[in-house]
Amino acid sequence: GNWKIDHPRILDEKRKIVEGILTHVGVSKVFEDEDFVAWIKANEGWLRPYAAFKVQLGKEKSVNNKWFDCTTWSKRAAEAPALTAESSPDFKSVVAPVYFVQYHL
Repeated sequence: GNWKIDHPRILDEKRKIVEGILTHVGVSKVFEDEDFVAWIKANEGWLRPYAAFKVQLGKEKSVNNKWFDCTTWSKRAAEAPALTAESSPDFKSVVAPVYFVQYHL
């Protein structure tokens, strides 16, 4: 057939579902799950930089900037802990959903 997948719509629907779950259950309640927290700790070597990337992607609205340049990524990876800390302004809206989705993949 001649069909196309509407990726932006699918991603938006996925985002709405994840936000709905985290709102209904509560981010703090989700982070009380010992298996979830253990998984985050076991995977933070790639998970934190990925979540930091998602934080910056949301701020930049584009991958066409120096932050995403592979030659500078190693320098920026040091910023991941601050960008993904529970006290960061983007924790509930970006970081927690990233962790939640990656855990359930």
